[in-house]
Amino acid sequence: MPGPCGFNAVKVALALLSFALMTRGVLACKKSIIKAAAPKPHPVYEGCYVDKRVPRDLPTLAGYNPDMKRELCETWCRKYQAKYFGLQEGISCWCGQEFGKHGKAEEVMCSTRCVGERKDRCGGLLHNSVYKIVY
Repeated sequence: MPGPCGFNAVKVALALLSFALMTRGVLACKKSIIKAAAPKPHPVYEGCYVDKRVPRDLPTLAGYNPDMKRELCETWCRKYQAKYFGLQEGISCWCGQEFGKHGKAEEVMCSTRCVGERKDRCGGLLHNSVYKIVY
């Protein structure tokens, strides 16, 4: 039955309640979408470091890839829960909890670019471009 202004109070209340629930759901969805889409932090470049065949500065060989990228090496080393990763010779990826036992090198020694992403530094011959993983 319509009220004094021609509105059915129950229908209006249900419509408002429905709108409020729907809006709240949309806002909740937007928040979860924003949270899920938040980019992971970029690794921090630590510099160019000397490596040796024995013992390795970063001891875990995560793998080789002819299309190596910084992001790929980081992903591999996260699986080892490593704190640091190093790229070497444009194609290899090394992981470890610490680095620097053989000393820091001049940046020119790590001038090889990654094959898969030319803007990334991928070390050099027995030289690691070392990055800190940000968790």
